[in-house]
Amino acid sequence: MVLYIILLSIVGIVAFFILLNSILHRIFHHPPVENKRSPEDLKLKFNEHFIETVHHKKLEVFELPAAKQSDLAFLCVHGWANTVDNFLEIASHLVKWGTVYLLNTRNHGQSDPESTMTIVKYETDVRRTLDFIQSRLGKKVKIILLGHSLGGAASLLTAHDERRVAAVVSISSFADMKKILHDGFLKSNVPKWFINSLLTYIEFRIGRTLKDVSPAEIIKDLSIPVLLIHGTKDEVVEFSEMEKIFKEAKKGLAEKYVAKGHTHSSLLNDENVAVAIENFVKDKFVKS
Repeated sequence: MVLYIILLSIVGIVAFFILLNSILHRIFHHPPVENKRSPEDLKLKFNEHFIETVHHKKLEVFELPAAKQSDLAFLCVHGWANTVDNFLEIASHLVKWGTVYLLNTRNHGQSDPESTMTIVKYETDVRRTLDFIQSRLGKKVKIILLGHSLGGAASLLTAHDERRVAAVVSISSFADMKKILHDGFLKSNVPKWFINSLLTYIEFRIGRTLKDVSPAEIIKDLSIPVLLIHGTKDEVVEFSEMEKIFKEAKKGLAEKYVAKGHTHSSLLNDENVAVAIENFVKDKFVKS
């Protein structure tokens, strides 16, 4: 009888973990996202590279050479269901100040597929691209990360763990990872009583607490310049999230730019946003 109860308990635990894995796979998996454009569409000079990340998987990286000699480099990282071609308009401005690298993380563009993607996997791919940039431009290059949505959060996370990052531009990013996942589960009709178990299991799977990967928590420790950009009509991440991140930053290190009338992604095509990023770069890194 005791053996039967033990076996039944083991089966129950295994079934529970299978259920958790199944739910998480549905949540963190999406079909591969294809590029809609390339730098060629904006008549930008570029080289396409494929670099290696973990498990021998390949990442697609577009390299846009600087218009003039510079010690600056920019690494752009897309959001969840977009590719880095969303950064082309911004990149066309940044090549005036340094070499621009456009990264497609796993499961995006021509990068290799991945069953699930998390902020930690984004960070891993960003770090591998930092290695690549230094192999191209040398270790003295100043690398500025630009990220949209989850890519913005991943850029802040990378900057927290990496001394190679000189500054971050975070666009349309959420403040609290736990809250955004919790709200997403509710919208997906996951039973309320089950959500805390899912969140705990996510922490187990990624090897980090959700608090530790939340931009509002990360920015507390950053000692580099940060520019936060958000659209007032963001339909995915509330505009108020930018203020939550900003108020946690060290005094004098963070700046805000409000993209009036813009949604979650439309601001990436706004000339004024590109100019705001240029001004941030010039103010922090370009000697007059």
